[in-house]
Amino acid sequence: MPEKISEPKLPRGLARLAFRLPIWLYRFHLGWLLGYRFVLLTHTGRKSGLPRYTVLEVVRYEKITGACIVASGWNTKSDWFHNVMTNPIIVIQICNKRSAATAKRLSPVTGDKNYWITPAGIRWLCANWRSLWATGWMERRMIFSPWVG
Repeated sequence: MPEKISEPKLPRGLARLAFRLPIWLYRFHLGWLLGYRFVLLTHTGRKSGLPRYTVLEVVRYEKITGACIVASGWNTKSDWFHNVMTNPIIVIQICNKRSAATAKRLSPVTGDKNYWITPAGIRWLCANWRSLWATGWMERRMIFSPWVG
């Protein structure tokens, strides 16, 4: 019988403090120190309605469009993940550039191929949505794409 791999536990105490320190870099306008490898995610709390802040590691970033793909280290247990699924309207900050964005959960196929929300990517998603729906949604990848308005 295959052994189940345990889920990583959420950080507590000093580990949680260490994970929260990059937020202060962004607050003091030092986000450029983290480069394009990290993103400050500003989202709305699903219960409180208050703004919440989380720094996430960027898997891939498209400088031209501003879209980025992030991975949830704690699967769907993360509070930011639940908040973003409840209200996908977010603000992202990479380096010192802030932009409004919409979060979308990626499927395994689109997550692996790193499709972007571009006209070609939207055409591909529209043509393949049935097969993507049948495979289920990937729990660890999301795309943050600046919305045009």
